[in-house]
Amino acid sequence: MARVKLSSQIVQQILQQIGSGDLVEGSALPAESALCASFGVSRSVAREAIGSLAAKGFISVSQGAATVVAPRYSWNILDPDFLQVTGGREYLRELQEAREKLEPQIAALAAERASAESIELLRHLATEMLREDPDPESHAQLDIRFHEAIAAATGNAVLFSLHHSLVQLGYVMRVVNAEVPGAIHRAVEWHLHIVEAIESRNPGAAEAAMRLHLNQVRSELESELNRDLTQGKVAS
Repeated sequence: MARVKLSSQIVQQILQQIGSGDLVEGSALPAESALCASFGVSRSVAREAIGSLAAKGFISVSQGAATVVAPRYSWNILDPDFLQVTGGREYLRELQEAREKLEPQIAALAAERASAESIELLRHLATEMLREDPDPESHAQLDIRFHEAIAAATGNAVLFSLHHSLVQLGYVMRVVNAEVPGAIHRAVEWHLHIVEAIESRNPGAAEAAMRLHLNQVRSELESELNRDLTQGKVAS
């Protein structure tokens, strides 16, 4: 356990440096011996950390060459360790774009395939949000459950897995958006429209309702990220 903990400390520190821009694409990482000296660990622990970073796509390791930060397109930015140390806010616009491409089609398919039990769950979750105290974090958790229930209602395991992979960064987005005055109430209203369309077996209406809901989400996200800029936070 101690060995895993030590290697994780190395992983998190390097991920923090990559996320902050202290280590950019192509930057060479410290040599294995330097990592050992810096963290007071054995070579096996340092190698374990390097192997973990490579598996996550953040570094490139070549025999006989320096270990370097990999191109950004290969990074697994949804990796829990990366999100833990960076917060992931700079990727929220890209996440929003991905949601806009994926979720309306998921809602349409759910309208075609959702079981009675799935529809009952969706209505329960939407109604629960009406009773929920409008706290950003508790709303974010319930909102994730609602959208995941729509994905599950499609019966398509691949679509569900794709959607689920966005959840960790999606939690950050939902907390950010929920800080906008009135955002939670607006989200609940759109959720009810989505449930009604799915229950009516109307794929076109479900797709449209989800698309309009995500337009609302984008507007609130931009509002919060622009506020970050005025306050000097990084939100590129």
